[in-house]
Amino acid sequence: MGLRSSIASAVDSAFVAVGDIAETITFRKRTTGSYTTSSGVVTHTDSDTSIKAIVTPQAGSSVDKNFITTEHGGALEFTIKASDITGTPDTNDQIVRDGEVYSVNQISFDPAGATYQIIGERMG
Repeated sequence: MGLRSSIASAVDSAFVAVGDIAETITFRKRTTGSYTTSSGVVTHTDSDTSIKAIVTPQAGSSVDKNFITTEHGGALEFTIKASDITGTPDTNDQIVRDGEVYSVNQISFDPAGATYQIIGERMG
């Protein structure tokens, strides 16, 4: 077993170990379609996947670091397993948490490619 496989296996075990700390969210992969010149509208096709994520306030947020409410209006960081989604996330994608939609603003990943850290800003 190579190092990448070992890290991916450790990430799987970690997500099991954190239990209910990891929340169920919806990762919404958005594919941009066509642009209609007469209406000025760009169409999107959404593909939703229910996955587990560890959710934390983004560094520098003004919220209590020990408590994140669904009313939180700032940016959140969603740590997800790379194996839970198809393809690579991008800034067209969205995350739905407790009925609130977050736009994906920033994406980073660990060197082994086992997790993504996604910064999402609540829309609306």
